[in-house]
Amino acid sequence: MLKSFASCRRVRMDRIVLLGGTFNPLSRAHDRILRLAKEKTGSDKAILLPAADSFLKSWKGFDTDEILPVQTRLKILKAYCKRHRNTFLETIETERKTTCTYDSLVYLKKKFRTNSIFFVMGTEKAEELGRWKNADALLSENRFVMVRRNEDDLKTIIEKENIKKHLQNFRFIDAGKETQDISSTRIRMALHRKDRKTVEALTFSYVVKILKEDNIA
Repeated sequence: MLKSFASCRRVRMDRIVLLGGTFNPLSRAHDRILRLAKEKTGSDKAILLPAADSFLKSWKGFDTDEILPVQTRLKILKAYCKRHRNTFLETIETERKTTCTYDSLVYLKKKFRTNSIFFVMGTEKAEELGRWKNADALLSENRFVMVRRNEDDLKTIIEKENIKKHLQNFRFIDAGKETQDISSTRIRMALHRKDRKTVEALTFSYVVKILKEDNIA
């Protein structure tokens, strides 16, 4: 909750929040973060942008058996979009139409005819931003919502070179303590233990239903 953007255009354009990620699977924290980002930016729409399996393996270091089938992840996200007005699923990365965040944002700004797309990320991404493809162009040409997780120190984060240089393009929000213990990793661990109660606490009933239909839960 630190800074607003330096200026606003006089001509009102659609504002959109873009939440990318593994969604492996969708959790209640994803929903909470998306709602907060929309509220804080005054956005009209939301986009979910799931990552390709190749990204999960090469960048995240996931083993194949740690990744839910892409068909299942997409089925869950489609179900989420049906339940939330003006929320859209974009599969450009899973379909390999784009292969990096910069290219995805270029594509989506053109498709939705707006420059007001706010890319949502957690504070844990602060350390790796400099290694992202076209990092300087990405950070200078786009807007971001950085979500504080795990009690990260925002003062330290905004002093990092890549963020400090483009600070006018960042807005910071706190996801709240209720999201700290919710993660896709914990859901997968509970699935492995066949702990249905924990899975239901960390995600939604329709997600559990889909996981069950696909013989995962």
